[in-house]
Amino acid sequence: MHGRPIVPAARHPDKRDVGGALAEPRRRGLRSPGPGHAGREEGTRMIVDLRIYTCKPNKVADFVRLYQEKGWQLQQKHLGRCLGWYTTVEGALNTVVHMWAYDSQADRETRRNAMAADPAWVEYLAEAAKLDLLVKMENRILRPTAFSPVQA
Repeated sequence: MHGRPIVPAARHPDKRDVGGALAEPRRRGLRSPGPGHAGREEGTRMIVDLRIYTCKPNKVADFVRLYQEKGWQLQQKHLGRCLGWYTTVEGALNTVVHMWAYDSQADRETRRNAMAADPAWVEYLAEAAKLDLLVKMENRILRPTAFSPVQA
Protein backbone atom coordinates (compact mmCIF):
# COMPACT_ATOMS: atom_id res chain seq x y z
CA MET A 1 0.00 0.00 0.00
CA HIS A 2 1.32 3.43 -0.92
CA GLY A 3 1.01 6.65 1.01
CA ARG A 4 -0.07 7.16 4.57
CA PRO A 5 -1.81 4.42 6.52
CA ILE A 6 -5.57 4.66 6.86
CA VAL A 7 -6.50 5.80 10.35
CA PRO A 8 -10.12 5.58 11.49
CA ALA A 9 -11.75 8.91 12.18
CA ALA A 10 -12.18 9.82 15.84
CA ARG A 11 -15.49 8.64 17.14
CA HIS A 12 -17.77 10.78 19.19
CA PRO A 13 -18.65 8.91 22.43
CA ASP A 14 -22.35 9.66 22.02
CA LYS A 15 -22.54 8.22 18.53
CA ARG A 16 -22.71 4.57 17.57
CA ASP A 17 -21.03 2.76 14.71
CA VAL A 18 -23.59 1.45 12.23
CA GLY A 19 -22.09 -0.57 9.42
CA GLY A 20 -18.91 1.51 9.48
CA ALA A 21 -20.73 4.85 9.55
CA LEU A 22 -21.40 7.00 12.57
CA ALA A 23 -25.04 7.51 13.40
CA GLU A 24 -26.76 9.85 15.77
CA PRO A 25 -27.33 8.29 19.19
CA ARG A 26 -30.58 6.50 19.79
CA ARG A 27 -33.08 8.19 21.98
CA ARG A 28 -33.02 6.38 25.27
CA GLY A 29 -36.17 7.73 26.85
CA LEU A 30 -38.18 4.56 26.44
CA ARG A 31 -41.57 6.11 26.88
CA SER A 32 -43.35 4.04 24.25
CA PRO A 33 -45.75 2.05 26.39
CA GLY A 34 -47.71 -0.80 24.94
CA PRO A 35 -51.47 -0.98 24.60
CA GLY A 36 -53.32 -0.65 27.87
CA HIS A 37 -50.39 1.12 29.51
CA ALA A 38 -51.65 3.40 32.26
CA GLY A 39 -48.55 5.54 32.80
CA ARG A 40 -46.77 6.48 36.00
CA GLU A 41 -47.72 8.93 38.67
CA GLU A 42 -45.85 12.22 38.49
CA GLY A 43 -42.53 12.12 40.35
CA THR A 44 -41.98 8.35 40.19
CA ARG A 45 -39.34 6.58 38.16
CA MET A 46 -39.59 3.30 36.38
CA ILE A 47 -38.18 0.04 37.64
CA VAL A 48 -36.24 -2.49 35.58
CA ASP A 49 -36.60 -6.23 36.03
CA LEU A 50 -33.16 -7.70 35.30
CA ARG A 51 -33.54 -11.40 34.55
CA ILE A 52 -30.57 -13.76 34.44
CA TYR A 53 -30.89 -17.33 33.23
CA THR A 54 -28.02 -19.82 33.48
CA CYS A 55 -28.36 -22.61 30.94
CA LYS A 56 -26.87 -26.06 31.07
CA PRO A 57 -23.62 -26.30 29.08
CA ASN A 58 -24.22 -26.20 25.32
CA LYS A 59 -27.94 -25.42 25.79
CA VAL A 60 -28.00 -21.63 25.27
CA ALA A 61 -28.84 -21.97 21.57
CA ASP A 62 -31.73 -24.34 22.38
CA PHE A 63 -33.05 -21.97 25.06
CA VAL A 64 -32.82 -18.94 22.74
CA ARG A 65 -34.47 -20.84 19.88
CA LEU A 66 -37.41 -21.99 22.05
CA TYR A 67 -37.84 -18.50 23.50
CA GLN A 68 -37.70 -16.83 20.09
CA GLU A 69 -40.24 -19.26 18.64
CA LYS A 70 -42.70 -19.41 21.56
CA GLY A 71 -41.89 -16.94 24.33
CA TRP A 72 -40.85 -13.65 22.72
CA GLN A 73 -44.21 -12.72 21.19
CA LEU A 74 -46.02 -13.57 24.43
CA GLN A 75 -43.72 -11.41 26.52
CA GLN A 76 -44.00 -8.56 24.03
CA LYS A 77 -47.79 -8.86 24.25
CA HIS A 78 -47.94 -8.83 28.06
CA LEU A 79 -44.80 -7.06 29.26
CA GLY A 80 -44.26 -4.65 26.40
CA ARG A 81 -41.02 -2.79 27.12
CA CYS A 82 -37.97 -4.98 26.65
CA LEU A 83 -34.81 -2.92 27.15
CA GLY A 84 -32.51 -5.68 25.92
CA TRP A 85 -32.10 -9.41 25.46
CA TYR A 86 -28.53 -10.77 25.49
CA THR A 87 -26.33 -13.84 25.64
CA THR A 88 -22.87 -13.74 27.18
CA VAL A 89 -19.69 -13.90 25.13
CA GLU A 90 -17.23 -13.43 28.00
CA GLY A 91 -17.45 -13.92 31.73
CA ALA A 92 -20.06 -16.29 33.10
CA LEU A 93 -20.84 -18.38 30.03
CA ASN A 94 -24.13 -20.15 29.27
CA THR A 95 -26.00 -17.08 30.47
CA VAL A 96 -28.96 -15.22 29.02
CA VAL A 97 -29.81 -11.76 30.37
CA HIS A 98 -32.83 -9.63 29.60
CA MET A 99 -34.30 -6.45 31.04
CA TRP A 100 -37.88 -5.21 31.13
CA ALA A 101 -39.06 -1.71 32.10
CA TYR A 102 -42.16 -1.13 34.21
CA ASP A 103 -43.77 1.97 35.59
CA SER A 104 -43.83 0.53 39.11
CA GLN A 105 -43.81 -2.73 41.03
CA ALA A 106 -47.62 -2.78 40.77
CA ASP A 107 -47.37 -2.40 36.97
CA ARG A 108 -44.87 -5.29 36.88
CA GLU A 109 -47.10 -7.53 39.00
CA THR A 110 -50.19 -6.75 36.90
CA ARG A 111 -48.40 -7.49 33.63
CA ARG A 112 -46.64 -10.63 34.85
CA ASN A 113 -49.86 -11.99 36.38
CA ALA A 114 -51.68 -11.48 33.06
CA MET A 115 -48.90 -13.34 31.27
CA ALA A 116 -48.95 -16.18 33.83
CA ALA A 117 -52.69 -16.60 33.17
CA ASP A 118 -52.20 -16.90 29.40
CA PRO A 119 -52.53 -20.59 28.37
CA ALA A 120 -49.90 -20.10 25.66
CA TRP A 121 -47.38 -18.93 28.30
CA VAL A 122 -48.20 -21.94 30.49
CA GLU A 123 -47.59 -24.17 27.46
CA TYR A 124 -44.25 -22.44 26.77
CA LEU A 125 -43.12 -22.94 30.38
CA ALA A 126 -44.09 -26.63 30.26
CA GLU A 127 -42.08 -27.15 27.08
CA ALA A 128 -39.07 -25.33 28.55
CA ALA A 129 -39.27 -27.51 31.69
CA LYS A 130 -39.54 -30.67 29.60
CA LEU A 131 -36.39 -29.74 27.65
CA ASP A 132 -34.54 -29.19 30.96
CA LEU A 133 -32.34 -26.38 29.63
CA LEU A 134 -31.77 -24.28 32.76
CA VAL A 135 -29.57 -24.56 35.83
CA LYS A 136 -30.97 -21.48 37.60
CA MET A 137 -33.00 -18.31 37.15
CA GLU A 138 -32.42 -15.01 38.96
CA ASN A 139 -33.95 -11.60 38.86
CA ARG A 140 -33.24 -8.22 40.37
CA ILE A 141 -35.47 -5.18 40.50
CA LEU A 142 -33.49 -2.05 39.63
CA ARG A 143 -34.32 1.64 39.75
CA PRO A 144 -32.39 4.02 37.47
CA THR A 145 -30.36 6.78 39.04
CA ALA A 146 -31.21 10.40 38.20
CA PHE A 147 -28.32 10.46 35.69
CA SER A 148 -29.00 7.08 34.07
CA PRO A 149 -29.17 7.31 30.26
CA VAL A 150 -32.25 5.08 30.31
CA GLN A 151 -35.25 6.87 31.80
CA ALA A 152 -38.88 6.31 31.03
